[in-house]
Amino acid sequence: MLSSFRECAARIRAIFSGRRNDAEFSDELRGHLELLTEENVRRGMPLEEARRQARIRMGNATQIRETHRQLTGLPFLETLLQDVRYALRMLGKAPGFAAVAVLTLALGIGANTAIFSLVDWLILRPLPILQPSRVVFVEKEFRNGQHGTQFSYPDFQRIEQQTPGIFETVGAARMFVMDGLSVDGQSAPMWANYVDGNFFSLLGVKPALGRLLLPSEGSVAGADPVLVLGYLYWKGRFGGDANIIGKKVSVNGHPMTIVGVAPKDFQGLAALLDTQGYMPLGMMAALQDASPTFFSNTKNSSLELIARLKPSVTFPQADSALQSVSQHLSEENHEEMTLHAVYLGPASLVTGPAVRPMLNLVSAVFLALAGAVLILACANIANLCLVRVAARHREVAVRAALGATRSRLIRQLLTESILLAAFGCIGGVVAGIAASAAFGSIPLHTAIPTVLDFRFDWRVFAYAIAAAAVTAVFVGITPAMRVSRTELSEILHEGGRTSTSGRQRLRSALVTAQVAGSLMLLIVAGLFVRSLAKAQHADLGFDPQHVLNVSVDPHEAGYKEAQTREFQKTLLERARALPGVESASLALCVPMGYASYGATL
Repeated sequence: MLSSFRECAARIRAIFSGRRNDAEFSDELRGHLELLTEENVRRGMPLEEARRQARIRMGNATQIRETHRQLTGLPFLETLLQDVRYALRMLGKAPGFAAVAVLTLALGIGANTAIFSLVDWLILRPLPILQPSRVVFVEKEFRNGQHGTQFSYPDFQRIEQQTPGIFETVGAARMFVMDGLSVDGQSAPMWANYVDGNFFSLLGVKPALGRLLLPSEGSVAGADPVLVLGYLYWKGRFGGDANIIGKKVSVNGHPMTIVGVAPKDFQGLAALLDTQGYMPLGMMAALQDASPTFFSNTKNSSLELIARLKPSVTFPQADSALQSVSQHLSEENHEEMTLHAVYLGPASLVTGPAVRPMLNLVSAVFLALAGAVLILACANIANLCLVRVAARHREVAVRAALGATRSRLIRQLLTESILLAAFGCIGGVVAGIAASAAFGSIPLHTAIPTVLDFRFDWRVFAYAIAAAAVTAVFVGITPAMRVSRTELSEILHEGGRTSTSGRQRLRSALVTAQVAGSLMLLIVAGLFVRSLAKAQHADLGFDPQHVLNVSVDPHEAGYKEAQTREFQKTLLERARALPGVESASLALCVPMGYASYGATL
C-alpha cells in the first residue's frame, strides 16, 4: 500500500514537472541514439546510414515519449489540465463573450441561491440543538380533522407519566408572552417563553453565560423567580455585559434574578421570532400571565409540548404508543383526539400544522420561479455558445483532421462550459450572499422581535454547486453535440460559410424558449406587482387618516386589575382633553393589528 501511495505521488509530481521530465527523457533518447549510431559506425557503416539504422532500431521517438508519459504520469489528469489551459486561452480571446456569459450565469445562480437560503432557513435547516432528528413536538388531531399543538398542564403531566418507554424527556413551553422587564428603573417590553425545568436539558443547549433553568425549577407556582436572557436581547439591551449574572430586576413588577444567557445560535423553537427571555412555568401566575388554577385546570390549554425520543424508538412506534395516552386524554377532556409525534422542524411551532403545507407550497413556487430564471440564463448562454462554435467550425475541423476524436472535441467544449459555470457559480455565490444580507437587513417596523437569518451553510453551497453543474451540462452539451455530429468533409468544403439550416433551427428554438419563458416571468411579476398595489389601496372598512395608535400595557408594570381599570379610565379622560383630539377610545387590539395583553388607545 505504501509503494502504491509513493507511485501515485510520483505520478502527480511528474504532472507538474512535465517539461523537465520530457527534456530529461529526450536527452536519454538522444544519448541512446548516439550510442546506437556509434555502434553502427564501428561495424563499418557510413555515418548517415548508421544514424538511419539506429533510428529504425530504436523506433518512433514520439511514440516512445508518449508511452513513457503514460507509464510515469496520470494521462487523464494531464489531458484535463491541457483542456483547462486551452479553454482559458480561448475564453481570453473572447473577453466580451466570457464577461456576458459569466455575468448572466452569476445572476441566475445568485437568484437561486438567495431564494434557496430562504427556503433552507424556513424548512431545511435543523434547530441548533443536540440531535435534532430525535426531538419531536406533540400534536393532537380532533375527530373533525382539525389539528392543535396546545395542551394544559394536567395534559402535560399525563403524557409525561405515560410515555417513559418512548420519550427520554418531555418538556413544555408557553410561547411568546409579552412582559415588562425593569432594570435600574428603566422598563421595556420583553417577549418571553415560560418553560419547564427540563426544557434546556431536553434540547441539549449550553449557556453562553451563567446557567440555564434547572430540572427542579418551575413545578411550584410562584417559586424560582429566575430569568434567562436571550443572547440577542442580552447583547442589544445590556451591551453584552458579563456582570449581568445575579442582577436583581423586576418583571411585571415582580422581583426576579438573572441567572444566565442562552447560547448565541439559539433563538427559541421557531424561525423568524426571537425569544428574549426564559422563565419557569411556576412564575406564570405570579406575573399575571396565567390564572391561579393554571396547574390544575384542564381547560387552560396554552402549552406546547416537546419530547426527545429514546435512541431505539422510531416515529411510527412513538405514534403507536401515544394512542393509549390519547384515549385517556379524550376521556378527561370529553373530546376525542389522537396524539402524534411530529418532527420539530425549524418553522414547526411558529407556523402550526395548518400553515406548514402552505409554507412548503410557497417555497416550491419561489424555487420554481428562480429555477425558471436560471433556465432562461442557460438558454441564453447556450445560444451564444452555438454562435461562437459556428465561428470555430474550421478550427474544430482542422483538429479533427489532425486526429482528435469526437469524444476529445466534446470534452474540450464541455471544459469551456464548465469553466464558465464555475466562474458563474463563484459570482452567483457572491451575489447570493449579498442578496441574502440585504434581505436579512430589511426593517420590518414591528414591535415583535424578529430574526431574518439567511446565512449560507453547506446546503446552500451544495445547491449552488449543483446548479452550476446542471448549468455546465445544459450550456455545453448542445454546442458540443452539434459540433461532433458535423461531417469533416462538409466543414472543409464550406469555406467561410459556417451556418446551416439545422443550426439555425436550433438557435431559433432556443430564442423562442427564451422569449416564452421571459414572457411568463414578466406576467407573473406583473401579477405580483398588481396584487401588491391592490393590497396597498384596498378598502379597509375604516379611515386610517389622522388616527394615532398608542399601545399601553399596565400589566408589564405589575398593575393589579383594580389599578389597571383606574389607570385606563384616567388615561382615556386625559387623552380626550388634549387639544386637537376629536375622540379617543380603548380597545384590546386595533383593526389590522395583533392582539396584545394591554390596551390600545
